[in-house]
Amino acid sequence: MAFRTQYGISDDEREDNARCAREHREHWVVLQRECNYSAFNGYHCTPSEYSAVKCRAPGCGRVWRTKAAYVRQLPDVS
Repeated sequence: MAFRTQYGISDDEREDNARCAREHREHWVVLQRECNYSAFNGYHCTPSEYSAVKCRAPGCGRVWRTKAAYVRQLPDVS
């Protein structure tokens, strides 16, 4: 069972993240490319160095924000 601890993510969650990176990369899509939507800006696109990425592999569904270079090679969500 994966759960957050006061020091960040658990070992189980860390292993699940690593498994997703090894096995599901072809399922990754970009939800928000170099922008951010939040209540603080009225839910408008605000430019950002970070992009939101999602894994669409069955049973995974991880979502994270990153400014890693690999985002340029990922497709946008349709």
